[in-house]
Amino acid sequence: MKKKEYRSFESARKYVRKFNFKKISDYNKWFSETKPLDIPLHPERAYPNEFKKNGKWGDWLGTGTIVFLSFKKARKFVRELKLKNTSEWNEYRKSGNKPDNIPSTPNMVYKSDGWIDWPDWLGNGNLSNKNRNWLTYEECQKFVQKNNITSQVEWEKFGKSGKRPSNVPSHPDREFTKQWKSWPDFLGTDRVAHQYRKFKSYKDTRNFAITLNLKTQSGWKKYCRTNKIPKDIPVAPDIFYKKQGTWISWGDFLGTGTIAYQNREYLSPQEVKPVLKKLFKEHNIKNLREWQKFAKTHKKLLEELRIPYDILNVYSKENIEKKLKITKNN
Repeated sequence: MKKKEYRSFESARKYVRKFNFKKISDYNKWFSETKPLDIPLHPERAYPNEFKKNGKWGDWLGTGTIVFLSFKKARKFVRELKLKNTSEWNEYRKSGNKPDNIPSTPNMVYKSDGWIDWPDWLGNGNLSNKNRNWLTYEECQKFVQKNNITSQVEWEKFGKSGKRPSNVPSHPDREFTKQWKSWPDFLGTDRVAHQYRKFKSYKDTRNFAITLNLKTQSGWKKYCRTNKIPKDIPVAPDIFYKKQGTWISWGDFLGTGTIAYQNREYLSPQEVKPVLKKLFKEHNIKNLREWQKFAKTHKKLLEELRIPYDILNVYSKENIEKKLKITKNN
């Protein structure tokens, strides 16, 4: 995504001052309604040096210097709100109820003046990592796997929901640096770096997939989300086995017969003609419709003979339909 190009600090500040905003909340409301492209919502981020040097928000809005409360006083005020997580904090700061002497971005304003982390700021019981007696890595693993959390994104959402226990770190990858391998390893999923997991061969994994009787790739993904599959079966088999050079197609993998023909080792057009003629004769196949019906009920036989289901799409360039006296309209 291309980085936004804002006006210069002086030009943007001059433009903002025309509206005579009295409070930061007025500025935020105006911004959300107009969404100006070249004016930042957070001037303290867009122009950190100029913003700090010129008196911060009071200078930006033209109301005079707005002095924030000290970190301890601001934190005390916020803790009395009893907000559970950063999502509730964001809702609060956008509500218009936040006093102007409490910064919207305390993590930046108090970065070198007392800031520890969001749990400490909100006072919701989740202490700073430095003062926390965490569960062991293995205990945290058991907790997260018991709650069926299967991705880092899901874990982050879970943390923001307020359900994460105070003795389970929000960033286990930072806390357990010695034991940490990967998020998949921590979550107990199979989306893991290959060096940490040994998967079954394509053939064995395919046999497992076929027993599930799934029809589509989306069906496989849904199954993986709602069920805990064996650790030696990859969640993304197409990616893993493509790197190994053994992947064929989702149709082949699920056993539905929808095969990526260009990846399948079929008989050549010359080799297939006599085999097809024999099949047509033995099974009294007279047209393409009868062939398709036959192919659906004889998948194993076709696999053994290395013949595709849709013979016309695979061999049409060789005019095989002409040789066998069948057409797509039959």
